[in-house]
Parts: sequence; C-alpha cells; structure tokens
Amino acid sequence: MKILVINTAGMTAQLALQAGNLNYFSELDASMKHSENLLPEIEKLLVKANVNLNELEYLAVNVGPGSFTGLRISIATAKALLVTHPNLKAVKFNSFEMLANNFFENNKDEKFDIVLNALSGLYFVSTFENNKFSEPKMIEKSELKNLNNIVSDENIENCNVKLAKFTCENMLKIALEKIAKNEICPESELVPLYIRPSQAEANLIKNK
Repeated sequence: MKILVINTAGMTAQLALQAGNLNYFSELDASMKHSENLLPEIEKLLVKANVNLNELEYLAVNVGPGSFTGLRISIATAKALLVTHPNLKAVKFNSFEMLANNFFENNKDEKFDIVLNALSGLYFVSTFENNKFSEPKMIEKSELKNLNNIVSDENIENCNVKLAKFTCENMLKIALEKIAKNEICPESELVPLYIRPSQAEANLIKNK
C-alpha cells in the first residue's frame, strides 16, 4: 500500500508517507510558508521513498479545526492531486482524532474532552465517549471549568490538563485505520472543519 497523509492545521505542517513496509515522515515549521513549501516537500518525500506520484493509492488529509489558511492550503492541494490523479482515493480525519489517537497510546480513559485552543479566549471541544466523538463546539475559557477530563496539546491556566501531541506517526495510524474500515470519501467531502466563523464573517455578523 502507498499512502500520503497531510496535516497543515497547525503552525507545523506534517507529512507522512507509507510505501510498502516503510514509513517516511517530514515536518515544516512555522518559519516556512506552507503555501510555497508543501508541494516541494511532498515531492522530496516521494523521491526519498522512491515512489512516483502516480503510484499513490490513498491521500489522507486533516480537515481541522485549525488555521484557516493552513486548512485551505492542505485541502486545496489534496483536491488538486485527486483531480489530476483519478485513481487516488481520499480519506479525511480531524484534529480531535489526532490528539485522541496519541493520548490512547498510554491511556485508557473511557470519557474525556479533547480541547484545542481557538485563540482569543476561545476553545474547540469534542467529547470522546463510548468510542465516539461528540459534535465539535466552541466555548469560552470560563466554560472549561465545567469539563472534568481535559486532553489538550498545551497546558491551560487553572485547568488540569492531560497532554497529547500531534505526530506524523499518529496521523498515519488514523489514516490506515480508516482505510481498513473502508472509510473513503469523495473529493467533494474534503471541506474544512472551521467550527468558528472567519474574521470577515464575524465582522459581517457584528455589523448587521
């Protein structure tokens, strides 16, 4: 199996490539513009693995939540690759799944709240219970006190947080699990999971 996985939801862009029994990973830090460097980095990874783009079978992408710009870049890139390579099959996953997967490696809590910083005193939350994620929502920092079992990628003031990480290994693992379950999606379903309105939308609502 040959699969490429893309995550540009955060400041650090992450790539994973599995070719047969070998895995290849790459990260682009915040100092590198994802819009300019994502495709060249994908090409470098393919060359390193000695894989031609036409040989890829699956393309998985993180749809968010996360950076508005980052999500647009990865999803636009994925859509372009899917259109130009019709044999590629698409898989989508989200940021909550990435953190939960990393947390599961060393924990077996039955219920917990995945919390992501949405900036400006706001947080994205999805509760994991009975092997399912709740519909994501956005809450204010003051509402975090109502959560009992928080898992996040960063410490949050006045909250007891269990830390997890966004890793290339975990996003590849998620993609492979979805492929095994045949959770393939059409290109049209690769849309950003924003949860919050963009600044332009927020200003429009404010000015009405």
